[in-house]
Amino acid sequence: MAAKLKVVEDEDAFVLPSGDMGKEEGSSFGYFDKMLFGWRDGLVFDYGDYEARDITEMMKTDYKANQIEKVMCLPIVSATRSIEKIKGDRGEHEWLSEFWEADSLNGGCTTPLDHITDLMTTAISYKRAYFELIWGIGQGDFAGKTVLKKAAWRPQTTCRLLRDPMNGGFRGFEQEAYFAGPQITKGVWPIRIPPQRSFVYIHGVRRDPLNGTSDMEIAYWAWKTKQKILFLWFQFLEAVSLPRTVVAANDLTTAQQIAGQIAKLKSSGIIPVAHSGNADQVTISPLDVSGKGSEEFRNAIAWLEQCATNSVLAGFLDLTSQATGTQGQTRGSNALSKNASDYFNQSLESKVREMEYSIRKYLFAPLVRYNFGADAHVPKLKFEPLNDIDKETSVELFQAFAGNPVPNPNIPAEFVEMLARQVADYIGLDGREVAKLFRKAAADAKKAAAAAGVNPAGQEVAGIAGATDAAAGMMQGKAPTPKMIQNPFDPTGPMIPEPTE
Repeated sequence: MAAKLKVVEDEDAFVLPSGDMGKEEGSSFGYFDKMLFGWRDGLVFDYGDYEARDITEMMKTDYKANQIEKVMCLPIVSATRSIEKIKGDRGEHEWLSEFWEADSLNGGCTTPLDHITDLMTTAISYKRAYFELIWGIGQGDFAGKTVLKKAAWRPQTTCRLLRDPMNGGFRGFEQEAYFAGPQITKGVWPIRIPPQRSFVYIHGVRRDPLNGTSDMEIAYWAWKTKQKILFLWFQFLEAVSLPRTVVAANDLTTAQQIAGQIAKLKSSGIIPVAHSGNADQVTISPLDVSGKGSEEFRNAIAWLEQCATNSVLAGFLDLTSQATGTQGQTRGSNALSKNASDYFNQSLESKVREMEYSIRKYLFAPLVRYNFGADAHVPKLKFEPLNDIDKETSVELFQAFAGNPVPNPNIPAEFVEMLARQVADYIGLDGREVAKLFRKAAADAKKAAAAAGVNPAGQEVAGIAGATDAAAGMMQGKAPTPKMIQNPFDPTGPMIPEPTE
């Protein structure tokens, strides 16, 4: 007798069986992934990384690919970034900030955080960026701490991502190192980097969480197709660049004889032609094929380049070439350039969020938890907005705070401080110095309000107002009015400004 199926009456009821804690049965691999996989020592890897070598060749030879790569990476590379504390912080934020601000001579990482984020942008083209993490015991200001000595970049053309064959879990990566001789190159092939010492930034996980994606895929296809068109076009140019001569006569034999003599001529040569009859019975003229057919090649290449730029929402790169036609006629306008570039910068924000998450998980979390324990609170990395619209909004919001003599007591001082630091970075000031000034001015204003008998809520309001005014004054090129004190070395002399920390 067949067993009866148990019917769950309440579909919203959730009871977790005790044996299912931490259990994972599904797999991240898709149907088409199996065609790219290799197998070694119980791990699988992706043969598709050969594409990195093709991308490298394209970046060396194609100007449009270089344009696209620069316009996608440079806004991220030039953006300022900060480390933010999270709720429950017990000193992790201050320690981590000091570590990444320190140079290698004072116990910091040999690879600066700015350098790491710059190298991570290569994954926009290559799908992944590989780093080998070298851990050690700190020196100098970080003596006795477990620190990251170096985040060594490894070329994408030599690396392969390793996955667990059961569920696709991350298992580090392996590298086919360039063989430079037995005295230099490690004798193990390939070199395997375990997950504890691996940082692999995977770009485009929203489309392919397993392997990542390259924003240059369409550009690469366009480049490969363009090579075929260029080959045909250059053959065409070679043919039309050499002169062709037409000899017309009353009969083919005469024309062939004259053509044979013309073929023997060198540059600027002259050949006399004698023929009975009227002079117009023999004509020698060049065959003009210039300008015929080349326009189709140019149109095909222009279309392929537009495919490449439009695939990454960077169509504004083509506005200059589209503005005029072949005869100089105006064909378009740059009126949409601002809107197009703003929308493109907004699309870069998703890439920045992926980078922030990866750095926090693979760099910040190990550093903090090795030194503060498994329950430590890991700070976040935050990039400045890449879109000018967001920057303008931040500036206007801070101006509203600075122009309000009675700030809203429900707005935390930390938020206003963060906003002031962000705006300072936008206008080229040192956001950290502005933050220090903000905190000191807030403390002074609260102390003055307390001395005047103001209640605690009023003291908070006075602190925000004083700090905001001080920060705004610094951003406007004015130093805040210092507090005047008596000179302790000259009690009878004039008052002097109170020293700052």
